[in-house]
Amino acid sequence: MSGSLVEVEFTPDNIAVIHMKGEHNRFNAEFIDAYCGALDTIESNPSCRALITTGKGRFFSNGLDLEYMMSLEGSETSKWMTRVQGFLYRVMTFPMPTVAAINGHAFAGGGFLAMSHDFRVMKKGQGWISWNEIFLKIRFSEFLLEIIRCKIPQGSAQLQAAVLGTRFTAEEAARYGIIDLATAPETLMQDAMTLAKKTLGRQPYDRVTLGQFKADMYSSLKDKVTVRRPRL
Repeated sequence: MSGSLVEVEFTPDNIAVIHMKGEHNRFNAEFIDAYCGALDTIESNPSCRALITTGKGRFFSNGLDLEYMMSLEGSETSKWMTRVQGFLYRVMTFPMPTVAAINGHAFAGGGFLAMSHDFRVMKKGQGWISWNEIFLKIRFSEFLLEIIRCKIPQGSAQLQAAVLGTRFTAEEAARYGIIDLATAPETLMQDAMTLAKKTLGRQPYDRVTLGQFKADMYSSLKDKVTVRRPRL
């Protein structure tokens, strides 16, 4: 599957790679449609065993497309945010192991997309992961706060990330437990693949069971979203 915003690659090891192809990979309707279409394609491939998401250039994702949001009127804004949350929840509960290969900056919503994956590998010296909503005077929804509570260790890490809007380098993010591995730029995808394969091990995961276990783990998010699932 290839498109102007998102492309899906299947490796010989039956691992899917979502390549986000935009300069900033901001969340708007076109981007989320393309990404969810990629998820549909991956789920329809019975041989696929894991998912890796990555971008190109300076950004993994720059989060919400504020210009797009400004074009929405009335209740459209709240409906849009519900859709964004459903998108993140679908990634969180995707029925196979997932790895975010963070190639560059992951700001705000881009940081939430990274955290919605099971694991995170990030390039050293290539960008920050940050939730800078405090500087935009935009409060987190309860859904987004719950992602932080589920995925970022309590204490200083949550304070720095969710309250103070700290910009974490790869090394700092690894030290705070926000990512799993800080890696050299030239080995980002290799290390993401290695992590995915290590997670798969020798015994395959049943997709239905794995998806349900993830939904159980993140049950506090379930009532806050509406998720579109593919017809397989």
